[in-house]
Amino acid sequence: MAHARCPLCQTVSDFVINEDDELRRREKYKEDEDGYLRVDLCRVCGFGGIERSVDQGGYFNRELPALRDEWPRMGLLCPHCNLRIPRFLQLTGGTESRARAMARRREMIEAIQLVEKSTGCGPRWAQLWAEHPDGPRDAEKWPGPPCAYCGKPLRSKSAKQCFECGMDWHDPDNIRKLS
Repeated sequence: MAHARCPLCQTVSDFVINEDDELRRREKYKEDEDGYLRVDLCRVCGFGGIERSVDQGGYFNRELPALRDEWPRMGLLCPHCNLRIPRFLQLTGGTESRARAMARRREMIEAIQLVEKSTGCGPRWAQLWAEHPDGPRDAEKWPGPPCAYCGKPLRSKSAKQCFECGMDWHDPDNIRKLS
């Protein structure tokens, strides 16, 4: 097995080479300056005319302004929020690391602004990216937002009642405390 890198998006992936092909490898797949094999096709960015993968695919900055009003269709699926976390192919290593560190420290406004400025995406996409600094959340382990009445985590982001304090707001005109 060798490591290959896409010349367009710089994604590094494992590349399986049969032992019989070892001698022909250097002829068919040229190595770049860092010793990675260059690929002819990439499912992340679509290099070589291949269709991008729904899970692994990413977005170039030039595509983002036209997509501001819709949710991402490519990226890892978060089972908790049931949305795809966008992958920004041109978010550079240093900027990406800074934005992720801000998001982990819960400096969300700063992280969102940095991602927006660096990629040209809309605030919706930047917020979705910043809310997932470590990738998709496990739906079972991540609590929902805090209850507006007691502050304890709700069971989901769409919850209409709190099982900690007993408040129920299914009917916004009739908020009540369950016993």
